[in-house]
Amino acid sequence: MKRILLTILAITLCLAAFSGCDQKPQGLLNDEIYYETFIVLEVSESNILVARIGAGGVAIETDQCIVPNWFYPSTDIKVGDKVTIYHSGHVLETYPIQFAEIQKMEYKDSDGCITTVIPD
Repeated sequence: MKRILLTILAITLCLAAFSGCDQKPQGLLNDEIYYETFIVLEVSESNILVARIGAGGVAIETDQCIVPNWFYPSTDIKVGDKVTIYHSGHVLETYPIQFAEIQKMEYKDSDGCITTVIPD
C-alpha cells in the first residue's frame, strides 16, 4: 500500500513540476505582434524619432519613441510621414521609449507604395 501511495505522490510531483514547461520563450513567430502607426518628428541616418498620433491626427509630443532607421538609405523618410511599427509590446524604460523587439516597420508613400523593412 505504501508503494502505491509513494508512486502516486511521485507522479503528482512530476506533473506539478512539468506543468509550467508549456510556456514558450519570447521571440517566436507564434507570439503576439502589436502594431501602431506613428508620426515622424526627426530623422537621422541611424534613428527615427516618432510620436503617437492623438486626436485630429496630431502628434502627441510627450509620447515619443525612438526606433532604428532601417529605411536609410533606400527610402527617404521625412518629418510628418507616418510609419507603422510592428513590435512585441515590450518597451524599455527610457525617454524617449524604445521597443525591446521590433519585427518590422512599414512606410506608405504618397503613391500608395508600401515599403517594408525588417532587421538584419
